[in-house]
Amino acid sequence: MHDLTLWNQAISAEELYERRNEQKSSYTPGLVGYWRMDEGHGTTLHDKAQSRHLTMHEDSWYINNKNLAAHLTGAEPMKIDISTFAPRITDNYALELWFNGDAEANKDAQLLSVMNAFSLGFNEGKLVLEKSERKVGN
Repeated sequence: MHDLTLWNQAISAEELYERRNEQKSSYTPGLVGYWRMDEGHGTTLHDKAQSRHLTMHEDSWYINNKNLAAHLTGAEPMKIDISTFAPRITDNYALELWFNGDAEANKDAQLLSVMNAFSLGFNEGKLVLEKSERKVGN
């Protein structure tokens, strides 16, 4: 989760979408709680709006990662060798994909494929997640 906000007024989905990357100040009209959740460790989530901090039950997060982005043209796939990657069973990961939603342009495009275990892509213009019978990991 990223940026938890609490408002004392109704806000449309469109306005929330437009303001999703905006850092708010404690003086933002209608904002009664703003937890940016950028501490990266510990049990306290700091409220930037009114100093009403939240406490998590346990020290369950630690941000120590390197974020990368790639721009793909659609002409060539991007391949990543994960053969030396050894995740711990307690590790959590997030994968974010932004793609062109033009159904005609992406009628049968493949967005992600992991070791023939599952794939995410379009089939006849519909977004489809497919899983094979092959087991990944232990």
